[in-house]
Amino acid sequence: MSDGFLRLDPEHAGERVRVQLDAVAHRFEAGVRIRLQVSGGAHPRYARNLGTDEDPATGTGLARSHRRVLHGDGGDSRLLLPCVRAPGP
Repeated sequence: MSDGFLRLDPEHAGERVRVQLDAVAHRFEAGVRIRLQVSGGAHPRYARNLGTDEDPATGTGLARSHRRVLHGDGGDSRLLLPCVRAPGP
């Protein structure tokens, strides 16, 4: 449906981030499940995530990268979706 992209500087690892999703107009029926995917890259839509300090356009080295999504006790992750009432009689 939508995606957002944020390239983080390695020195800011572990900090809270906010990713703005692209605008989309879609109505989900009641009870429909949605999926949120957190990824380390989205090539070719966005330049490769090398996991290094190299320029993504010219770099050749690759390094492992990690994402951590906190939830439950002590977690602070959330997905906020606007909700509007359907027009009706």
